[in-house]
Formats: sequence, C-alpha cells, structure tokens
Amino acid sequence: QGLMLVFGGTGTAWCFYSDLHLFDIGTATWRLAQFSGPSPSPRCFHTAVLEQGTLFVFGGARLTRDAWDYFNHLYQFRLESPAP
Repeated sequence: QGLMLVFGGTGTAWCFYSDLHLFDIGTATWRLAQFSGPSPSPRCFHTAVLEQGTLFVFGGARLTRDAWDYFNHLYQFRLESPAP
C-alpha cells in the first residue's frame, strides 16, 4: 500500500522507544500508527514482519545503566487502520 512501518529504535543519548510510526511513501509524510494489544517495552535491534494487518516484533535489546538487556519474546500488533 506504499507504507513503511517503523517500530521503536533509539535516539540521542541511548534513549529507547516503543512507538509505532507509518511513513507514506507517496506523500512523504509520517504519522503515529493506531494499534490494539500490548506494546513491547522500548528496544532496538529487533526484527519485525507484517502479515495480513498484524505486525510481529521479535527480540531486540536495550541498554540499562551499564549492561545490555536482550529480549527473546514475540509481540504482535493488530493494526487498526493502516491507511490515512
């Protein structure tokens, strides 16, 4: 549908995120995605795949004080409305 999904990641000063954004390639605009279900904890280095309106997010990591926490679980987001 010409959309790119981006979940989580890291910003400046190793700040980790757990939000889900949609990028519309045709209009070059971003927006916050609406979904149902619990959200994974903030993370980076994860893997994600979209299958029939459900985004699956597996693994990832985040830095806490002086050590990395690694995740080994699977979350799924049911997208409510991927179209603008």
